[in-house]
Amino acid sequence: MPSECYGARLARLAPSMSVQPPAWSKGPAVARKAPTHMNFNLEKSMKSRVIRILAASLLAAAAFGAHAGKANDTLIWASNIDPPSLDYYMSSQRETTIFMNLVWDGLVARDPAKAGAYKPMLARAWSWSDPKTLEFDLRDGIKFHNGDPLTAEDVKFTLDHVRNPANRALLQDFFLWVESVEVVDRLKVRIHLKGPFLAALEYLASTTPIYPKAAFEKMGAAAFAKRPIGTGPYMVTENTPGKQIVLKRNPDYFLESPRARPAIETLVFRPIPEITTQLAEIATGGIDWMWRYEPEQAPMLAKLPDIEVATGSTLRIGYIVMDAAKRAGASPFNDRRVRQAVIHAINREGIVKSLVAGGSQVINGVCSPMQAGCLDSKIKKYAYDQARARKLLADAGYPNGFDTDIWAYRERHYTEAVIANLRSVGIRARMQYTRYPTLRTKLHKNEGVSFAHMTFEGASVRDVSVVLDYFFTDGPEDYAQDKKLQSMLEKARFAAKPAERDKLYTEALNYIAEEAFWVPMFTYPVTYAWSKALNFKVSPDGLPRFDEARWK
Repeated sequence: MPSECYGARLARLAPSMSVQPPAWSKGPAVARKAPTHMNFNLEKSMKSRVIRILAASLLAAAAFGAHAGKANDTLIWASNIDPPSLDYYMSSQRETTIFMNLVWDGLVARDPAKAGAYKPMLARAWSWSDPKTLEFDLRDGIKFHNGDPLTAEDVKFTLDHVRNPANRALLQDFFLWVESVEVVDRLKVRIHLKGPFLAALEYLASTTPIYPKAAFEKMGAAAFAKRPIGTGPYMVTENTPGKQIVLKRNPDYFLESPRARPAIETLVFRPIPEITTQLAEIATGGIDWMWRYEPEQAPMLAKLPDIEVATGSTLRIGYIVMDAAKRAGASPFNDRRVRQAVIHAINREGIVKSLVAGGSQVINGVCSPMQAGCLDSKIKKYAYDQARARKLLADAGYPNGFDTDIWAYRERHYTEAVIANLRSVGIRARMQYTRYPTLRTKLHKNEGVSFAHMTFEGASVRDVSVVLDYFFTDGPEDYAQDKKLQSMLEKARFAAKPAERDKLYTEALNYIAEEAFWVPMFTYPVTYAWSKALNFKVSPDGLPRFDEARWK
């Protein structure tokens, strides 16, 4: 959408959210009313935009020369992100998670609509020898895509690999509960836990694809990341960076899988950076599926005769991290009163209502309400109260506010709304907008980021520990580094009873809220569009499952 649309919407959020000078402006931080030229008819603008998209689509389709659809049994899907790696343990991109679900299987499977319901996958059975020992009996006869048989050695290799600090896996903190892995025999593996961990099966179902030990060691990490090998319903047959990734149906996929054998022969992923180009492609049949377009574009898309549109929920949450631990050096955010002022200053409800698609909700805790242990109604609430924010800033020694950078990498207009609110209380934030890998590196290396607008999805793990262990246990993204909190999380992680676990996690979440380590923002919905020739089901966790798609 044009920036004027965003400006007009920002002006409607609240008096304190009137349009501001650009973040890079050196002029005075004075709130301004939206210029009159911004008040145009949105629907007329949308129609004009779609006409331009359709006009450009013929050239786009001709340039690529490929066609999606039922006729050649090829589902072509597009995204604006080209994942740099298909090694799931080394990439936090959502697209890599989609490929993980297609290329690999885990020991157990979970119905995305039924948290806590697990089925045998690569393991035909499992049992608890005691609260700290979990045994799995693997299915006999399962083969990786290269023909190697699955054994207990592959399970041990996978878990040892991701937990080894030398490998620098991004998901290492997802396995803090694992003490060691023992091969009992060819088809039996035993996982020793550091303590009772009630979410063990959730992690094994959601975040633990099993890698082939022999093939990984022979290929090396770099080659494996480009052409990975799994046991899943699809195989990677081509990976041309910047152009396409091709997956073919696995003809030997095991019949005992709780997943149905995929119906579509070929899946093709195309990275298309511009959403407008994706819209052109889907309007003319160049692609079958896309997501992440602006909510305002949905009504016009829905008028196209061959396109279905939908908005779905996800586990992704938005948050603003503030440097309480002085990792990036001294800053106003080292003071708890400043951090609390920031939360009071932001009209989160207004942003959700005016800028975010339906299905979003403001959150009080640093977790998704869909995750076990995230009892959002029991967590401290911060009202939108700019007078309170100004007082807290004055008490902290900033009666006239201060200047700061705010870093961001997606949904720029959400951050612009935050900036408008902050300026109203004297916090003059300058936008520093960059790509996610760049921002992540800066955060990990303490490179001058004390204030950043971020999001986190947690690999579809429906448990609160996935957020808290990743961000608050002294890892590379822990900008609190609070020893008391780390001790609280250690106790909660290994609580043996659900009620005790919920109580301990609620106490930890309230401690985070009181210390204001984060600004919890809201849950993120996602917009989809797909060909009406395709039978596609939106999953409640926001993970597209193309292995379940069918042609009508």
